[in-house]
Amino acid sequence: MKVKVFREVPPNAGPMIDSLRGVGYDPETAIADIVDNSISAFATEVNINFVWDRESSSRIEIIDNGIGMSDSELEEAMRLGVKGPKYVRAKTDLGRFGMGLKTASFSQCKRLTVGTVKESKFSCLRWDLDYLEKQSAGKWQLLEGSDEASEVYFESFKNRNSGTFVLLEELDKIVQKGSKSSDFLDVIDKVDQHLGMVFHRYLSDGKKPVKIRINGREVNPWDPFMEGHVSKAWSSPVATFSASPSVKIECHVLPHRDKLTDREHQTASGPDGWLAQQGFYIYRNERLLVPGSWLGLDKSWMQDELHQLARIRVDLTNYSDDEWKIDIKKSQAVPPIRLRKWLARYGSETRKKARSVFVHRGGYTRQSSQEEIEAIWQVKKNKNGTSYKIDRSHSLIKGILNEFSVKKQSLDDLFKLIENTVPVKEIWLESMNQQSEDEIQALEERDEKIQPVLSTFYNNLINVKGMSPSIAKKQLHNTQPFCNYPKMIDEL
Repeated sequence: MKVKVFREVPPNAGPMIDSLRGVGYDPETAIADIVDNSISAFATEVNINFVWDRESSSRIEIIDNGIGMSDSELEEAMRLGVKGPKYVRAKTDLGRFGMGLKTASFSQCKRLTVGTVKESKFSCLRWDLDYLEKQSAGKWQLLEGSDEASEVYFESFKNRNSGTFVLLEELDKIVQKGSKSSDFLDVIDKVDQHLGMVFHRYLSDGKKPVKIRINGREVNPWDPFMEGHVSKAWSSPVATFSASPSVKIECHVLPHRDKLTDREHQTASGPDGWLAQQGFYIYRNERLLVPGSWLGLDKSWMQDELHQLARIRVDLTNYSDDEWKIDIKKSQAVPPIRLRKWLARYGSETRKKARSVFVHRGGYTRQSSQEEIEAIWQVKKNKNGTSYKIDRSHSLIKGILNEFSVKKQSLDDLFKLIENTVPVKEIWLESMNQQSEDEIQALEERDEKIQPVLSTFYNNLINVKGMSPSIAKKQLHNTQPFCNYPKMIDEL
């Protein structure tokens, strides 16, 4: 249809930007969004300086050693919405809407100045919200250079060969009336923790290391998956979705509290604690977007104590942005319908394993991928509910059944074995979604009952089966219920 008449109605700059300030950034997500630009510009060092100077003069500086921008490139970078979500980005680009630098900055301050050096040529532009508000015509006037009082901050930076300097001033959303230096320090701590989590793969990956410093102190990466820990309960191979090979998933169950030192346990809890950090971790180009969520895949899945050891890594590329509905803050992702069942299957399996490790009070030990635990109980689910049956092919059960008619002690031990391994926890968990850790621990106080049964089977393996002590112990390590008592086995 041909349009004959139209009216051009551009938004007024001041009110428009003031509205954008309410997008919902907090200081840590805003700084992370700005650091995205540094990493996209191939920076290997990002220095963030928080300078406290009371309400009116405090500032934040983000300085990188990336490739920098020419004057025209800087002008485009300062334009709102320069690259929309459908723009085809480079594989290494962490941008999304072409709004991050501006909206993230405006959410925290009223004056944004960006100085940049490319091929030793310095350029500088700034947005000043107070200035825009005073313009009656509501024009989008981007100012040349820094504010006169701020020129001194850029003096030494101008001598670089390349890099970008982002200066946030008039921090009205961070430093408010009545704010103290201690409040500023609290913000710094939150930013430190958040950056260590969001960029942990960039901070620790030897192939493309990035160093981020805050007031001269290096940000330490926080690994949600405790890679390489000797007591880690389980991790799956990396899998891909056949229809979307760029989407990769890897499941992890962390060690039980009993397997960690106090410091390891505190560190592994993450910035928001064990309960909040469980679930799916969504990465886009190795940059963390969602730090723990069950993504609404099953209404019954809650972030509860029983499943706090479950953490699942999902890797996306920036080509998945639209399908996963990545938001402007890059802090939310919604899995597409066609992937939900696939994700839920991995989520269900990981939750099951995490729950088992949690309720066994750390009795699980890391098993070789070649070794399978020989289970006594067969658990089957059908339309009538869950059934629990003893596996008659279990080596210890089978051995006793073959001789129970002539060995009363063995028959008695079989009864004890049944009594002490009825999976009451699993049966209970089918009807109740959660239970306190103290109550669960009470179900595990069985050492005195297990010890004589364990000794009987150990002696049976040596004296009747003819096994050597080392081989007998190895079998017990891989046989329920004894696999839950590794120390007891080793002391035989």
